[in-house]
Amino acid sequence: MPVSLGWTADRALAALLDALDEGALVFDERQTCKAAGRRAAEVLAVDPRSLIGLHRREIVERIAAVTSSAEAVRALHEEVLAGGSTVADPIELVGAHPRTLVWTSVPIEDPAGAIGRIDILRDVTRERRAEKDSADMARRLSLASIVDELTGLMNRRRFEEECQREHRRSQRAWASYAIARVDVDGMSRINAEYGRDKGDELLCRVAEELKATRREYDLVARFADDELVILLPGCDARAARKVLRRAVAAAVVKGSDVLDTTMTLSTGVAVWTPPSGELPADLVERAGAALNVARARRPGALEIDPDTTTDWRDGPASDT
Repeated sequence: MPVSLGWTADRALAALLDALDEGALVFDERQTCKAAGRRAAEVLAVDPRSLIGLHRREIVERIAAVTSSAEAVRALHEEVLAGGSTVADPIELVGAHPRTLVWTSVPIEDPAGAIGRIDILRDVTRERRAEKDSADMARRLSLASIVDELTGLMNRRRFEEECQREHRRSQRAWASYAIARVDVDGMSRINAEYGRDKGDELLCRVAEELKATRREYDLVARFADDELVILLPGCDARAARKVLRRAVAAAVVKGSDVLDTTMTLSTGVAVWTPPSGELPADLVERAGAALNVARARRPGALEIDPDTTTDWRDGPASDT
């Protein structure tokens, strides 16, 4: 069957390179560019014909001049390749139209050795941007599921997960731990008198100070409305009382600065002491009952649940 006029291997190669979605450059044994696909020229922002006859080193240097990924481009130099293959990923091109490339370079070989090289330039800008957007969204969703939007503290769900973890650790170590629930006294009145924004600012300031004055391994979370909760690993009743009086006293000072008048925090505490069949949820409930007792006694009181120990009632948490 006769061959059609003008149908040559060179034209077939050119048609193939132009049809590829990825950019391709073909070099001979002297590293001279013999063919350049349409997409490769688009990536390099040049006319494909202007690449023909250039040494591969010149093309790599053009890329090096417009990229912030010098280390990746260095891997494309022939002296680094030493006849082998490489993938440079990512190559970040800068300028008016920034883009991200993956550059693959492989030798063309015959039994006598390398007789040329093919370089594939893949524009992955959209793909990487989509991956980044997806990762950012996943990160935001993850944070939304564990962080309270107003205070920036961990939320109740995350706190309960951490309580379960601490409970298991305390069981293994045969050690006690405590949970404290802290409430802003008269928040309804504060919101009515100063406005909801001021009430939110007050709660945030109290939350910040409780977090700032906690021990390194204590956890502070927003439990509900104006109530905060603290996990105190390794604390018995005496230690919990000492830690909380200091932290709450500092939070009261910061909260009072917001209102320009004295405010108070009531605190209820429960301690888990081995051996015990109680679960973290039981401890949270006991701390809530102690908080109700503290509120009933007077604003600013600290109450340790009587099921924890006896004779541990105390005056205002801000007392010295």
